[in-house]
Amino acid sequence: MLSRSRLWALLLVSWVVVATSCGGDDTEARPRPTTTAPATTQSQDADDEQALRQLAEDWYEASDAIYQHRAEPESASSYLVDPYLSAYVARATEVLESGQISRSSDRSRLEVLAVSLDGDEASVTQCVIDADVLVDADGEVVDGGVYANLLESEAVRTSAGWRFRDRKVLAEEEGSERCPSA
Repeated sequence: MLSRSRLWALLLVSWVVVATSCGGDDTEARPRPTTTAPATTQSQDADDEQALRQLAEDWYEASDAIYQHRAEPESASSYLVDPYLSAYVARATEVLESGQISRSSDRSRLEVLAVSLDGDEASVTQCVIDADVLVDADGEVVDGGVYANLLESEAVRTSAGWRFRDRKVLAEEEGSERCPSA
């Protein structure tokens, strides 16, 4: 026979087991996280990186359209801000007004190599292989070379989204279709 103290101990243990397994929300017993900042930051960083990669691809296509299909150079404002925008519009206008146009090559391509985020600013490292042919108004080839460029584009977050504000050539190799190293 069980002693009175052992009986009380068994009843107490049984009551604790029943009380913790019945009713109530299990999440209430667990401590809640105090912050979700790391997950939010990681999610925002991933979204920003994807947006910057897309910006690089879209700008590459838009720039080709300007030189190949004579789109308005001012359309670059969807991708660029000053000082890059002003410099690009001036150069594209000069080329197009001279009657030159670019002919596309299947060998031309863009590869985004890295994206580095720092708040509302970012850096996008790209390799651009430019094998397009530049011809004058008479159809004569002005430049038919192949250029491999390692570029770094600085971007800034604007009210309209990410835009490039500057671009530096880190390395360039003429006659190569392989990305140069810095």
